[in-house]
Amino acid sequence: METWWIISAVATGAFYAVCLPMMARRQHKVRMAFIPPVTIACLLVAGALRGHGAEELLHIYSTVVLIFPLALVGRRKELREALEQQERNSLMGAEEGLPPMKLFVQMCASVVVMFLAWCWLTWG
Repeated sequence: METWWIISAVATGAFYAVCLPMMARRQHKVRMAFIPPVTIACLLVAGALRGHGAEELLHIYSTVVLIFPLALVGRRKELREALEQQERNSLMGAEEGLPPMKLFVQMCASVVVMFLAWCWLTWG
């Protein structure tokens, strides 16, 4: 089980290394920085309710946290444009638009890939 602590630390490091520099503004960076701790807190609460220890939940945490870097890697320009467009729309009171299609497809693909990885890790 010690290995999962290392993998979780590497996954968290990858998350921060890839995702934080991509954020356009400080408020976006702060929001993004809260994702790993909030994920840990939610998993610990859910695990406590179901009688699981923290070490049993590390593979879930690692796969969830790695979704974000996989979803955003190589899409810095599209992400910044989408965040700026969202800010402009909120200032004008307009409806928010959809993210760029390539970014959306990559996000969906990363969710599917990491779900399959989690299934493989869980059931072998």
